[in-house]
Amino acid sequence: MKILFYIYSLGQRGGMEHVTIAKANALVQLPECEVGIAIADSKGFPENIIQPLSTDVRVFDLNTPFLDHPAKSPIGFLGKMNSLRKSLQHTIDTWHPDIVISTGQIDRYVFPFLKQTSPEYVKIREHHFASTYKLIEDIALNGKAGWLRRIAYRFDSHILFRFFDFNAFLTHEDYENNAPKGDVRFGYVHNPSTATSNHATSAPRDKIILAAGRMTLQKDFASLIRIWAKVQHKNGWILRILGEGELHEELSELVATLGLGQEVQLPGFSTDVAAEMSRASLFAATSKWEGLPLVQVEAMACGCPVISYRTPYGPADVIRNGVDGILITLGDEQKFADTLQHLINHPDEIKRMSSKASERAEHFSINRITNIWMEKYESLLSHKRNPKHK
Repeated sequence: MKILFYIYSLGQRGGMEHVTIAKANALVQLPECEVGIAIADSKGFPENIIQPLSTDVRVFDLNTPFLDHPAKSPIGFLGKMNSLRKSLQHTIDTWHPDIVISTGQIDRYVFPFLKQTSPEYVKIREHHFASTYKLIEDIALNGKAGWLRRIAYRFDSHILFRFFDFNAFLTHEDYENNAPKGDVRFGYVHNPSTATSNHATSAPRDKIILAAGRMTLQKDFASLIRIWAKVQHKNGWILRILGEGELHEELSELVATLGLGQEVQLPGFSTDVAAEMSRASLFAATSKWEGLPLVQVEAMACGCPVISYRTPYGPADVIRNGVDGILITLGDEQKFADTLQHLINHPDEIKRMSSKASERAEHFSINRITNIWMEKYESLLSHKRNPKHK
């Protein structure tokens, strides 16, 4: 079976690139699979790649960059999209993949115009974010979703999906809330985590509540800092937030304003987040929206239970509430603070959740998710090429 992923670039260091490489590396190890990745822009590849890519994975440079060379007019933009379509079509026509996968970026508007080959191939669209995240982002920024955003979402969710054989939501919660009921062209498959439980330890942990991510509106670390200010009896515990971003200075000012200079650390980017997670006792997440928060899975793999807002959509797929972590109603800062205070006062509950957290992380292992995808690929391909099922 030949499997072709399309992603804009492998020279960017993001979650989508990380997951695509992880899946490609796992799939190419299977004796029945050949794997390729088509990229529009080779800038930063391979020198800036986020993790090693197997030499057995074939990379197709479509040489159609458009983000660093934006079109000067709508007609110019359509021309760039057509160039991308032609290059991707040529790759399909010459390599003859059985499965062609869109990572759900702007290429999703190109895939409907790709021609079928003989034998036919399966078109799959992956969601790497919450399906409604653009609407949620608009509401977070402006108080409501703009009419253009609403039209784009309706086009995406009511028309575009028809051009794909399978539309893969990232979480069960998103699928249940936003996929058409009973339509077999929809389903959900979690992204895999490459984290292992090797970092989980029974050694005593530091009195640290850890958080990590880009310092942006989405992650809403300001909420977490305000929550920490509401915890009255910290008993020597520290809130430690890893990451960089445009809000770093603003968050530093908030820490100072609330008088938390000795109780909150903002050390910046960490080169060994797993080691940080293995030292910490708890991981906290206050995002306004998420896809599947793999950083929470990574924390759990290190035996670090997660306390998270029940953000649309993702944490509820990761955390079993009260078993290996705790879910808090989105925006309820007082409840979040009360939960942290309770756990600080009852470390035995943290220890109980810690052992369950590392077990839960195995649900998202690369081997398990690869097997799920292979079963899906085989089923879709059989349905596509077997006339009895048409």
